[in-house]
Amino acid sequence: MKKILNIYLLYLICACAPLGENFKQADHLTSNESLIYIYYPYNSCGTPQKVYLDDRFLTTLYCGGYKLVKTSAGRKKITSATDAIITLDTQAGQTYFIKGKSSRYNPQGCFFCNSLHLTLRMTTPNIAINELKECQEINE
Repeated sequence: MKKILNIYLLYLICACAPLGENFKQADHLTSNESLIYIYYPYNSCGTPQKVYLDDRFLTTLYCGGYKLVKTSAGRKKITSATDAIITLDTQAGQTYFIKGKSSRYNPQGCFFCNSLHLTLRMTTPNIAINELKECQEINE
């Protein structure tokens, strides 16, 4: 019964997300831009998580959502409200993929608590594009 309730609550959280169009790859970059896809696939997400780019609010990651960031090349710091950090040295014309995943570890054994910790990690284009096909753009 508890598992059914938890699945239902997760569904309610995801159903309220401001998600838009299905994933499509961006194709237009200027000579000094790079692309960063930050996504939170259904198979690894929990509660919505705030994400920051260079200490400025970027978006809230929702289950099954992604955010595309076009940015100038250079050092970028991507963080979450749960202290996940990735630093990238982006190159012009390059695309980067960052996957959000909820931590499954919780020493207190609280189901809801382990959904609160977000980890961020770089992933390969092949893996990311397959997972992004099931995601929708976050409209925030």
